[in-house]
Amino acid sequence: MAGRTRKTMRFPFSHEAVVTRGLDPALDVRDDLLDIVIVECSAETTKINRACCRSEHPFDSRRVQDIWWPQPLRCLVIGENPGDSDSPYFYDPRPTDRIDPVEVRRYLLDALATQGLITAPTLEAFRADGFAFDHAIRCTLPSDVVKQERQLAGKCASKRAHRATHLRDLISAAPKVWIMGRLALDAVRHVCGLTSVVQSCRVRPHYELRVDCQRKFFVSRYLNRWAEKERDSISSSFKAFLLNEPPRS
Repeated sequence: MAGRTRKTMRFPFSHEAVVTRGLDPALDVRDDLLDIVIVECSAETTKINRACCRSEHPFDSRRVQDIWWPQPLRCLVIGENPGDSDSPYFYDPRPTDRIDPVEVRRYLLDALATQGLITAPTLEAFRADGFAFDHAIRCTLPSDVVKQERQLAGKCASKRAHRATHLRDLISAAPKVWIMGRLALDAVRHVCGLTSVVQSCRVRPHYELRVDCQRKFFVSRYLNRWAEKERDSISSSFKAFLLNEPPRS
């Protein structure tokens, strides 16, 4: 195609190797494999197709790290998966003329605003008040595949979640981490080496996961329509966790 170039790059997975090539270090590959990144460039855009799914992650295409990442980071919220390729993404513009189609965004922003943790239920306030959102599995996947992975995560056995190496540096940089859903918990458990601390991937009822006596992690089910009855309890407990207040019963 005229005006477009395509390049395939292979290199060992390491933070230093990726950074020196101008790409971010958040690559969804196993540490013992070579990553394959297909970069398609035109005069207007640069598209990075990841090795894990041979397509571009919404996290990359929406330039989340450049546009939406807060400085400083106060809390990282880790969800499960962005859905299929046609699903609206967490960092897409939030519609004003209809109900927000991204359930986790709708319930999360409203809950944080109700608790006074962000000034308004908007992505701009979410960022301004130090929050960031990412998925354990960044690839877009059909709902039946996500369901299978979620079932495996219930046994702490989702291989896709175990490849979430992009989370390591993000978690290290975050003072607080909200782990939302079984896939997210399975990912954090594996990539952060918490297998001896986290014996099962349960997310209900919500709880604090302390590591070395530190109040670093908060674990809950996914915020969506099915969790509506638990939303107030989850969000108030999260507020106590975030502000280092005594845990709510």
